[in-house]
Amino acid sequence: MPDQTLLHPLQILRRQLQLRLRGWQCAGCLIWLGAIFCLLAWWEKFFQLTERQALLSVAAVSVV
Repeated sequence: MPDQTLLHPLQILRRQLQLRLRGWQCAGCLIWLGAIFCLLAWWEKFFQLTERQALLSVAAVSVV
């Protein structure tokens, strides 16, 4: 009998921990997705800047 009374609260705690871990995994997943999105946005801006610089250098060479 004492084993069953001890197991029941432990099972409840285990289930609560599993739910919390799932919540953290979901939050971690969203954080990773946000970081990847920001990185892609930065990458696109970086390439736009380099593309503009390339166009400006081509324009400068063609003027000279």
